[in-house]
Amino acid sequence: MLTHIGQVPRYVTVLVFSRDLGILLIATLLFATGTLRDFRPSLLGKFNTLVQIFGLTVVLVQQAWPALDAVLLRVWLLRSIAWLAPISAAQYAWIVVRRISTHVPASE
Repeated sequence: MLTHIGQVPRYVTVLVFSRDLGILLIATLLFATGTLRDFRPSLLGKFNTLVQIFGLTVVLVQQAWPALDAVLLRVWLLRSIAWLAPISAAQYAWIVVRRISTHVPASE
């Protein structure tokens, strides 16, 4: 909704949703195939989520109190989100590849 009303750039929303959808699809596939059942969030992933929550809070607070001058903070947070989303996604991909390559299947 915030993208639709012009408060969050479209590219930020696309990056965040793409990352989350990719993680969800990979985790589901790994779990369903029994390849990897332990898929925990990384520290970078948690930090990414924290910055997203803080960034959207700043956007919403500015909507409620337009006199609050936090434009620089808002811009910095939205750019940080745009950088952290793909970096976090790449880290998850690296973790999965590393864990799958070292995964030894159980003997039948």
